[in-house]
Amino acid sequence: LIRIGVWTIVFLAITCNALVLATVFRSPFFISSIKLLIGLIASVNMLMGTSSSVLASVDAFTFGVFAHYGAWWEAGAGCHTVGLLSIFASEASIFLLTLAALERSFSVKHATKFETKSPLAGMRIAMFFCFMLAFIMAVIPVLGGKEYGVSPLCIPLPFGKPTAVSYMVALVLLNSLCFLVMTIAYTKLYCSLEKRELDNIWDCSMVKHIALL
Repeated sequence: LIRIGVWTIVFLAITCNALVLATVFRSPFFISSIKLLIGLIASVNMLMGTSSSVLASVDAFTFGVFAHYGAWWEAGAGCHTVGLLSIFASEASIFLLTLAALERSFSVKHATKFETKSPLAGMRIAMFFCFMLAFIMAVIPVLGGKEYGVSPLCIPLPFGKPTAVSYMVALVLLNSLCFLVMTIAYTKLYCSLEKRELDNIWDCSMVKHIALL
């Protein structure tokens, strides 16, 4: 059941996010800041699906005999690469979703029917910082040693090492802060939707769309 579930998630993650990318970047010369954000979120989610497909493939190739290859897999470059990409993709997704929440909050609050949305240049700088922060969070276990190879899932599980425990606690706290920011932003947005009608129905639909994401 777990294997079927994993392969289903892999298929959906790669296929559906590829469709989103094809739709968003169909006209790359005319793209708004929020559509670019959605496209980038889809790209990192597809990267996460690809990393999961590697783990599922290793499980399929070593089915029933993983004990013979476990040490080789955990100590190899493949496991460390998959772990780094998984942490990078998941953190980038969370940071970009937080940025999308803040962008929607800013856009709905300040934009009028004839006003331009959030400046694309400023959003690109914010997106760059999101990716840089995600990359830093993914590289930290590599700098601390071979922490990606402590488990077959290639994630830095805190098995007794103080550095690994501190890293996971920091990761959980940072992600919790992001979800708190998103919750506050969308609570304020939905309260504003209750109080008044938006001039542009696009704002209302995009707020609900990003909130579902």
